[in-house]
Amino acid sequence: MVARVIQLRPGAPPDGPRELTDADVAAVYARRADTSRTRTTHRPARRRLIAAGAAIVVGLTTAVLAFQTDDNTPRLPAPAPSASADSSERELRWQQIDGVWFPVSPVAGPTTLDNERAAGFADSDLGAALAAVHLVYRASAAPGPSSFDIALREQVAGPAAAQLTESVRRDYDEARRTAGLAEGEPLPPGAATFLGYRVSALPDGNRAVQIVEQAPDANGVLQPFAFDVVMTRVRSTTASTTVEDWKVVAPSTGTWSAAFSQLPNVPEDMVPFSPSAPTASLGVR
Repeated sequence: MVARVIQLRPGAPPDGPRELTDADVAAVYARRADTSRTRTTHRPARRRLIAAGAAIVVGLTTAVLAFQTDDNTPRLPAPAPSASADSSERELRWQQIDGVWFPVSPVAGPTTLDNERAAGFADSDLGAALAAVHLVYRASAAPGPSSFDIALREQVAGPAAAQLTESVRRDYDEARRTAGLAEGEPLPPGAATFLGYRVSALPDGNRAVQIVEQAPDANGVLQPFAFDVVMTRVRSTTASTTVEDWKVVAPSTGTWSAAFSQLPNVPEDMVPFSPSAPTASLGVR
């Protein structure tokens, strides 16, 4: 696979390390969503997680990856709308990778983007939202091990990170065999489209991020879905440089399915990705 590298302008400069304790993470992921959200209570056939849904992405198709939830699945609270990004920062362009359109910002990042890695996101609500979109996809089974091995090792945090790594590898092996693909190949692209985001503050500059997307349900009808994740700001230091960037905190269950749910409608207070994705449509019913 040929990497399509894009160098964008750097995001906001770091202003110090941010840390979440294990107790903080467990408390956030244990909360329930508010009554504006619904869970997917039916149990569809195997579905492919493509976090573009997420994406993260997360392509909620009827094909290959397991995506099952029930009434006892922990949920993040629906975040309040973001107000930190002005109109110039929110102006996006779209980059297609593995058949999926991803939002990128010359202000909020990523500063480096190719088929294996997305990194360099601003310390802002939009930066956290964009990091959630890109990192959940890359840390899922969808792009294959050349991407998820790096993302799971370097860009996922939290006590359930090792469990999530095992889960993603299991999902990938099962989905790859079902699709008749060779080891290392990405899974077939899904049909999810990123619509927008909601962000709320957590202690020490961390964020709870909800990414809203549309994707086909089990009957092939486009529906709004969301994934909710905790984003934490982490500083990494080498012999020559110090870099601060967002990491996604692994759901406490150790699986991405705990982060996803179906919505009754597109939230009115969602901050839309603007301009919308090339295939996006807000007319979801």
